[in-house]
Amino acid sequence: MRDIPQKYQQLYNRAMRGNSRKAAMRAFCLICCGWQSEEVNLCTDTGCPLYPYRPASDVSGSTDERGFSCAEPKKSAETANITNDLFSMAGGRR
Repeated sequence: MRDIPQKYQQLYNRAMRGNSRKAAMRAFCLICCGWQSEEVNLCTDTGCPLYPYRPASDVSGSTDERGFSCAEPKKSAETANITNDLFSMAGGRR
């Protein structure tokens, strides 16, 4: 926990409890981008299975107060399976 910036520790704990898919995806993206939220917004890694779900990924540009996309992207069966697998690995319940 000491490597996690103070402002993201609550998000990380929520993600690790497995009760929030959104928190798990946000934490994953932040870890990948070195805890730099601006880098998450600028991400261009279309090979990442979470790319369509990252903050600010809505093409209309509408986001909530935390920067998450307001529109749920359409999921292919493969993407849905990957998302469920990642959530299960984090200890989430369906």
